[in-house]
Amino acid sequence: MLKQFAKRFANGLLNPIGYELRSLASHHDPFVDQRRLVPGARTVFDLGANAGQTAQKYVELFPNATIHSFEPFTDSYTNLVRRHARQPRVHPHNVAIGDADGHANLFLNNYHETNSLFPVAPESRRLVGTELTGTKGATQIPMVTLDSFCSGEAIAHIDVLKMDIQGAELLALKGAAGLLRGSAISVIYTEVLFAELYRGQAFMTDLWSHLRQYDYSLYGIYNLCHGVSADSLTELAWGDALFVSADVRAKIVTGTDRS
Repeated sequence: MLKQFAKRFANGLLNPIGYELRSLASHHDPFVDQRRLVPGARTVFDLGANAGQTAQKYVELFPNATIHSFEPFTDSYTNLVRRHARQPRVHPHNVAIGDADGHANLFLNNYHETNSLFPVAPESRRLVGTELTGTKGATQIPMVTLDSFCSGEAIAHIDVLKMDIQGAELLALKGAAGLLRGSAISVIYTEVLFAELYRGQAFMTDLWSHLRQYDYSLYGIYNLCHGVSADSLTELAWGDALFVSADVRAKIVTGTDRS
């Protein structure tokens, strides 16, 4: 959700002088790429679903897929349920995905789309200003691992795993060790952080290093952002990355992923 915040903030600065911020990916459109890599996707996991915006994209992108949308923040979950009440292929879950089954603290921020399992880092104020760094406390939420959820739901394979969970992506991957070990997740589309926005977060290098242990490869980088502060130059802060399993990479190498 950081990318949406950044775009709205930046366009607020640029529109009065006749400019608009548009996304320029270093590869292709990430959703087009996902459709090309797994054209017959049947199971999509949407972690950090918010009000179901990305779930709607997946409904349109993969007409035969079931989308499991996970959103632990109650207000956002309510909007998610309302938005997809008449869409039987979207299954909302009011739970966080992490590295253990049980409960966790969800840290609440003024800008609810940046709620996280980790508290905001002081450094983030320089990159995104006080709209992100203003906090409202914490609440306890249920948490499950991907391995245990899939075992309980008899889900053997995830075609697309999307994660936008504000620095907690490595926790989710640690809780999916069984799935990753068996190459049971075809592609992973995730927000990645290059600067410290949350205390205890995972960085892009952490995710890449972890996934390499399971023979996953980096396919593309998208939506790079250098922060949204208008006061000073800032370093690369966040973006999105697409990782693929060894099986999917083999198709890329042979050219069989092309439609």
